[in-house]
Amino acid sequence: MSRVDGARATMPAPARGSASVRATGVILAWAAIELVLHLGWEIAQLPLYTIAGDPDRAYVVRAVLHCTAGDGLIALAAYAVAAVALRDARWPLHHGLRGVFFATVTALAYTAFSEWNNVYVEGNWAYREAMPRLLGIGLAPLAQWLLLPSAGVWLLRRFFGTARVRRAGSAPCGNGRKLDGRNCGHDVG
Repeated sequence: MSRVDGARATMPAPARGSASVRATGVILAWAAIELVLHLGWEIAQLPLYTIAGDPDRAYVVRAVLHCTAGDGLIALAAYAVAAVALRDARWPLHHGLRGVFFATVTALAYTAFSEWNNVYVEGNWAYREAMPRLLGIGLAPLAQWLLLPSAGVWLLRRFFGTARVRRAGSAPCGNGRKLDGRNCGHDVG
């Protein structure tokens, strides 16, 4: 239902967490959340890489930002794989755990290859002795992709105001009743 204000009609803003949340908004929120999480992780794991000892602090900062940008691209690619596999561009709101599975497997596979390639083939970076390893691959970057996609979905669901959002057209929660005073994630009536 629209309301007319003078000469222009306005539509009410969709409620956060509603089925009318656009895929673009979910994807942008995912990217922003993942970038912040990965920046924190890159800073935290920095002492496990030899670059942490480089005296050129500007170089270290650029390297951390470069790696964070790469993590952002991996996160977006992993998001896309999950979206295609689940046929839902808003998968974090509808298929949290299944989407996290696809995103995590995608990111882990790429990260394992990338770490191996950059450490042992290209020599772009190196681990310090303190880095725990599995088959020669650093556990810190692997743990990063085991934990952060789940954390990203959790934060994304909080951002959109619901822990569980149903697909548009699905049955209402409790025959149209509201859950915790909110719509169950779709327009009821």
